[in-house]
Amino acid sequence: MPLDLKQLKPTVVSKDLKGKFVFIYGAPKIGKTTLAVNFPRNLLLGVEHGYNAIDNIMAVDVPNWKTFKEYVKQLERDEDLKEQYDTITIDTIGLLYERCTKYICDREDVDKVGDIPFGAGYGMIDREFETEVRKITQVMTKDGRTAYGLCLIGHEKVRIDTDGQTSYKYISPDVPERCAKIINRMVDITAYIGMENGTRYIYPRQFSIEEGKQVTEIYAGSHFANLNSKIELGYEQLVDAIAEAMQTDSKGSKRKLSDAPVSVQVEEKVDYRKLITNIKKVVVKLSNADQEFDEGESPHMNAYRAITERYLGKGKLVKECNESQADMLDLIYNDLVDYMKDNNIT
Repeated sequence: MPLDLKQLKPTVVSKDLKGKFVFIYGAPKIGKTTLAVNFPRNLLLGVEHGYNAIDNIMAVDVPNWKTFKEYVKQLERDEDLKEQYDTITIDTIGLLYERCTKYICDREDVDKVGDIPFGAGYGMIDREFETEVRKITQVMTKDGRTAYGLCLIGHEKVRIDTDGQTSYKYISPDVPERCAKIINRMVDITAYIGMENGTRYIYPRQFSIEEGKQVTEIYAGSHFANLNSKIELGYEQLVDAIAEAMQTDSKGSKRKLSDAPVSVQVEEKVDYRKLITNIKKVVVKLSNADQEFDEGESPHMNAYRAITERYLGKGKLVKECNESQADMLDLIYNDLVDYMKDNNIT
């Protein structure tokens, strides 16, 4: 039911980074992940296993797109998780886009995205990627708050040009252009982490550095118009700079780091043959449940077809899948199990 627009109150932007969406990028070992895990009550989704040297964080590995979708589903549905975590970090977002690309290729049973007819694969990837990542930003708590902030981590890409006298160094995120466009639509801040004269800084706005005959141009941007273009590296320093940019009088308290140990979960390998058997069993149960309805009515089998087409594409059948599509079958099976629970089918 829509909100009563007469009852709306002005939005209040918090001083800290709760509920904000940030993209940070930079060179390896510069401090990107260390900065990210200091965001409030952070859960790190490690697409790239780059957190071995960081103590006292909550982290899980994301070896493939199927696993990412399953974690997103948990974050959407579990009310306890909405209270446990304030920020979800994805490290790295470029590698996650690659995982999504492989998922689409497996789903369409092709070796590369260009093999999908009429160039349709690129749009499939973009829609799948943006839909799932945006789900994290759209989760709400029972009292109407944005449940999670989002921190995306990426690597840097460097391009060197020269006019014969001056060398120009252009630094930007190392992600595919299509992925970059999706990120830009989503985040409040795109910030580069780099080093200048031995000190590490956050650059949350477009910035130029001139050193003799070399000019360095840094790609960055922010929704906060008055945000400083260079901030000493650190979570509190970034929070304070945002607060100053918003010209707020609220003081805000410093976040205390959690003493919780690293929590890493390793996913078991998907058993293709077992999945086929389990899905067949579910189909039998759904078909039997449809016997309660009038002849010609089969709502449960219709739901089954809708779930399979969601992952395999229109007109595709489970029996046509091969072992490379086991991840899709696992997602189908999990959704079918949820459907049976929701409809009291045993």
